[in-house]
Amino acid sequence: KPLFVAIHCQEVGGKVYEKSMQHVDQFVEQLGRSERIKDYDRSLFVLDENFEDLTKFTALGNIYLLHESLTDAEVWNFKSEQFKKIEGLNVHTKNLQDVQIIQKVRFPDEYYKQTTWTRKGYMRLRWKIGNLNIDFVNVHLFHDASNLTAYEESPSTFSYSRRRALEQILNGFESDNLPDAPLFIFGDFNFRLDLRSVVDMRECDREADYFKDRLSECPRNFPPSYPYCEDVAAGTTYMKTRCPAWCDRILLNNAAVPLVKHNSKSTYTYDVIGKDVCMGDHKVIYLILFILNLVLLQFR
Repeated sequence: KPLFVAIHCQEVGGKVYEKSMQHVDQFVEQLGRSERIKDYDRSLFVLDENFEDLTKFTALGNIYLLHESLTDAEVWNFKSEQFKKIEGLNVHTKNLQDVQIIQKVRFPDEYYKQTTWTRKGYMRLRWKIGNLNIDFVNVHLFHDASNLTAYEESPSTFSYSRRRALEQILNGFESDNLPDAPLFIFGDFNFRLDLRSVVDMRECDREADYFKDRLSECPRNFPPSYPYCEDVAAGTTYMKTRCPAWCDRILLNNAAVPLVKHNSKSTYTYDVIGKDVCMGDHKVIYLILFILNLVLLQFR
């Protein structure tokens, strides 16, 4: 079994979160006492459920599971500036701006002028596993609000909004007072194909190229993760409302690349869960790093 599992989710509570958020607490309770994770004696749930404060609400959710045999793991306290151990089940769902082990940011409204309000943002935690510090960042970038508008320019106006937000994240981390650390940033980047030049899908998947000097990705040999039909009988069928795209990704900064490429290619697996099963409009992306015995799961 993996020693450390990191799970990142967006849209906690679903599309109708005002009515559905009540089910999140039940999910946490059931997962926390599930027999399937009984060997994970420490867990951390950080779920942004506070939709009553729309100025800060991101609907992001981070879940971390620590195996009982992993004795040397701590989480960073951004206020006291030191690592701390966690014991048992730890759940944070309200007033996350006061939780000292996370950095949570909702992107400013001016970053995305196509709508009057957005839940998009990111959440960062730093872990120490053995002697290695690692940053895990859950991100949800802006979507394409209009197919026609996305087609008018290349890159599209939505692409520029995503670029600006991701630059804010990276620049902020590079300029803070924390020592540099390997970074795994995974979530719904909402990267889309360049619709004005769609011939070969992989050739048109260019949004991440802007960050090629700062971020890398393992070879991506799975089909686009979005937008799948939400009919339970059509798990392999794409919706016709959007061009398929690799929205859900797990990207690494330069310091994290050696962790993946330390040995042979067999030291990691980067793929999709539920290829033939309906899991909503996004598929689950996962990265398994055998060198650290880590599993990273990206839910949307």
